[in-house]
Amino acid sequence: MFKIGDFSKVAQVSGRLLRYYDEIDLFKPAHIDLETGYRYYTAEQLPDLNRILALKNLGLSLDQIARMVQDQVSTEEIRGMLLLKKSQIEQTLREEVNKLQAVESRLRQIDKAGEWSDLPVAIKDIPPQPFLSSRKRDLGDGEFYAFYSELTHALIANNTKTYGSCVCITHNDLFDTPLDLELGYVVRDNSTSMLALPNHPDMEFTILEGAQMATLVHVGDWITGLQSYQALGTWVEQSGYQICGAGREIFIDVNMTTNDANNIFEIQFPIEPIEPVDPLLS
Repeated sequence: MFKIGDFSKVAQVSGRLLRYYDEIDLFKPAHIDLETGYRYYTAEQLPDLNRILALKNLGLSLDQIARMVQDQVSTEEIRGMLLLKKSQIEQTLREEVNKLQAVESRLRQIDKAGEWSDLPVAIKDIPPQPFLSSRKRDLGDGEFYAFYSELTHALIANNTKTYGSCVCITHNDLFDTPLDLELGYVVRDNSTSMLALPNHPDMEFTILEGAQMATLVHVGDWITGLQSYQALGTWVEQSGYQICGAGREIFIDVNMTTNDANNIFEIQFPIEPIEPVDPLLS
């Protein structure tokens, strides 16, 4: 048996914590000397203590831990909870990293204020195209990637030769959450018989409207896409045009699982010339 000081070294916890767990009847010593009051522990108690500490590190309250210990929660159950917690922490870390990168990107744009970007802008006349898509009007932060992955896998399970470019259309007047996004694929084959996706009943076969587009190809991660968006918007304004509809992104070569610096996508804004104002009418 170990005295409390020795057991704390073996278990790598403080003696103060062991005394507190004893006081609240969460983890009792194996033996207490009635004359001296010394607490004694055994190596056989280590699994029980590790179970308590694991549950504590998962963020459970002591009351919750006490009930789970009483119910003899298994190691496999704790491992499942650990994997869930791990996934949540990783998601939080990704979100925080993205926030830092977004701040850095904004600062770079501030430093570039007044400088004209050398990113090449092209005007394209995009014809109407058959389009298979799904529109989600209530996407929260981070849900877009799952939406894209789900749709992509559904289409890959069918005839991939039928589909052309992947297109994302932003329907929000303001880019805010919840997002209102439409995601789909241009259809090379005009036949609708090949478009049955039983697991996606909300998908619709429509016509993607044609328009004159100001376009810019972005190469880089999603965060630095800010530079391309602002460069394209600046070009539209300085060239005497105005945006006249929902913007699009055409995914050329993208990786949704990571913030890949090698992503390639084309940004498109539908544009129309700004009518000159008659000074006699102003």
